[in-house]
Amino acid sequence: MRIVRVCLLSALLLSIASVAAAQVTDPPVIVDAFERARTQGRLDDALSYFADDATVVLMDRGASPVVGKNSIRGFLQVTRGTPPLIMSDRHVVGSTVTWTERHPGQRPVDLSVQAVVEDGKIRSLTYRLAAPPAVAAPETDAAARVSAPLAMSGVALLAASLLVAASLTPRRQPSASALRGKLMASLAEFETRH
Repeated sequence: MRIVRVCLLSALLLSIASVAAAQVTDPPVIVDAFERARTQGRLDDALSYFADDATVVLMDRGASPVVGKNSIRGFLQVTRGTPPLIMSDRHVVGSTVTWTERHPGQRPVDLSVQAVVEDGKIRSLTYRLAAPPAVAAPETDAAARVSAPLAMSGVALLAASLLVAASLTPRRQPSASALRGKLMASLAEFETRH
């Protein structure tokens, strides 16, 4: 029984250690730690989350990529100042983390950011101007999509009401004969004679 307890305890400790190790290399955790260090102005801590040969790219500025920790240090020093506001939740797909941030100033700028994290280090960080919000479709399109099923429902309701009305209309009684049973009496009399 004692051996079973020791085995269970060691399995539990190993699983806790693996979860802790996974969290340290988990892309969103690395990006959060980088953002926190950058926002607090801790340049060396922010730089520690980059791989030695990492790149930073400013897509819409036409600038050359910033490659290597020394160059990234210069980039972080230049961009230090008012921290950006995170505008959207982070989305994670594999080792890629994306989000949108706003850089305040006289003319605020919204940027889409994409970080690729491998082995617990940021390999690339790409900034590009965020796309403008999508224009909502005109309401006439929505009305047209609703009106077709509504029109069909109206036609079906009209057909059903006509069917009900036709079945509830009283039937005409057969017209009364002017002979008032004389034909039957004459036929009966004819049969008895022949």
